[in-house]
This record gives sequence, C-alpha cells and structure tokens, in this order.
Amino acid sequence: MTTLPSFPALLERFFTQRLMQQRRASPHTISSYRDTFRQFLKFIEERLHKPPSRLNFEEIDAPLVVTFLDSLEKQQGLSVRSRNLRLTAIHSFFRYTAFEAPAHSAQIQRVLAIPSKRFTRTVVEFLTRLIGLLDKGEWLGNLTYTVEERALLTECQLLSSKPVLFVANVSEQVSSDEAMVKAVRELADERGARVITICGQLEAELSSLPEAERADFLKEMGLTESGLVRLTREAYILLNIITFFTAGEIESRAWPIPKGMKAPQAAGKIHSDMERGFIRAEVYYYDDLLACGSEAKVKEKGLFRLEGKDYVIKEADIVYFRFNV
Repeated sequence: MTTLPSFPALLERFFTQRLMQQRRASPHTISSYRDTFRQFLKFIEERLHKPPSRLNFEEIDAPLVVTFLDSLEKQQGLSVRSRNLRLTAIHSFFRYTAFEAPAHSAQIQRVLAIPSKRFTRTVVEFLTRLIGLLDKGEWLGNLTYTVEERALLTECQLLSSKPVLFVANVSEQVSSDEAMVKAVRELADERGARVITICGQLEAELSSLPEAERADFLKEMGLTESGLVRLTREAYILLNIITFFTAGEIESRAWPIPKGMKAPQAAGKIHSDMERGFIRAEVYYYDDLLACGSEAKVKEKGLFRLEGKDYVIKEADIVYFRFNV
C-alpha cells in the first residue's frame, strides 16, 4: 500500500516537479503561486495553530480554502481578479494531488469545485447544497430545479444528475414477478423516478416478425403497442424532448429537440446557417397530413401555416425552413 506523502512534501513536489520540470512555468507564474501559498500557509497556521511542517493533507479542505479566500477580500481588500488568481494556484495544486493522493479524491474534488468569484452568492449556495446532497448519497437527477439551477447542474456534468428511468424485465406471466417489480418501484420512488415493465422475450419475438404481422401479434397478446415504443415515449418525457419532422421528395427525417425550443433554434439543429439566416417556418401537423393524404390537400384545407422566429415548435410538427445567408 502506497503511503501518502506529507503535505509539505506534496507542496515541494508541486513546485519542483509539476511547475518547474513538467510545465516549465515562467518565473512570474512560480513567483505568483509561491506568494499565494505563503499567504495560505500563514493563514492556516493562525487558524489551526499548527506550523506548516505539522500539517496533514486532510486538514486542507474546501471550507478552509473558502475561508482563506474570503479573508483576502474582506481583511486585505484584494480585488476579485486577485482572489481568483489565488484560487487558480490552489486549484492547480489540488489537480496535481489528484494523481499523488487518489484516496483523497472526494476532498480534492470539493476544493476543485470552488467557483471563481464571477459566480453569484446564490450559485455558490446552490453548489454547496448539491455537495451536501451528494454526501448523503442522494440522487440529483430527478429532483426539481429552477431553470437557472438546471443549467448550472448541466455544466457540472455529474453522473448522479442524469434523470433515471427504471426498466423492469418481466415474464409473460406478470403476476409471478410482482415481488421483484415492487422492489424496483420502491427503489425508483426513493429517487423520484418512473418505472416501466417490459417483457424482453416478447419483444424479441416481436422483432423477429415481418412488419405486416406485428400488429396482429400485439393484438393476440392483448397489447396496443410494443414495449420499445413505450420505453421510447417514457424516455422522451423524462428528457423533456419532442420530435419535429422535415419531409421532401428525397427523404424525410425526425429531429429530436428540447421541448419549448423556438423555430430558429430548431432550424439550427439541422444546420447552423439555417438558424443564422432564418426567415420563416412553413408548418403543418403530422396528423393533418395523415387525415388529408397529401401536402397539397393540407394546403387546400388551410392547414398550412407560416410562422416567425417566435414560434415554439410542437410535437409532430412538419416544418420547412426558409432561410438566407
């Protein structure tokens, strides 16, 4: 088992190996980083009443770093820029220790998660709340967030922030699996997640049939749709995604987009030039096309619409984008 180097040894290696040898940092950078740690060590000694030579790595945690940075602003009057430069030096050291002390990855990640001052206090509080939830083993993906919080959560790229859908594979005799399905539902309820049941054997049989025979097979089994269709629909609901279509003589395509997206941004999913040069969208519904039988009939019945840049794309819209670049 590898012994963790002491904090003074880690700091010395950071300067001599990481900065000087590996990164070949400039004298200016080395001087700036040295000044940061000189101030940091002095602060730690005053706060913990321990000289740097006796410090344990575990004691250099995120709350201590934040308190140090706050003291630089409040007591020494450092600018936001100077405060962020000090944080950059500390982040650089902890990124180095991530390789040298992997057993302390949780502590290291908390320090690396400390944001620059450009973030507002509200954002800092939100990130602190997330860390608290993660420490308790909470799953973040199915909790309720504001639009701003959801955007920040997406930037963090946490695996536990991904929404979850539980899929239980059951036999054709569903009653025989009730106990196991109940256990899955209880686990899903704890995470605020949804559950669907699918018979894998039935789906395998269905997929092996010709397209023309599948509807009759589902009818015989007392089903109106396949498990794959239900799974796809539930996944779209979970991810808040809708589909619009583009159709022409050569090909027709389905485009998944976030619900609530406006026409220019939807056009950008096809090509960035279409968003940049957006003029208008020519739109009609998929159901209207089925009812009328052709695009010409849709136009004859007045179901063909011209929409502008504020139009919100709806599920199953068929769209032709006009643009000019």
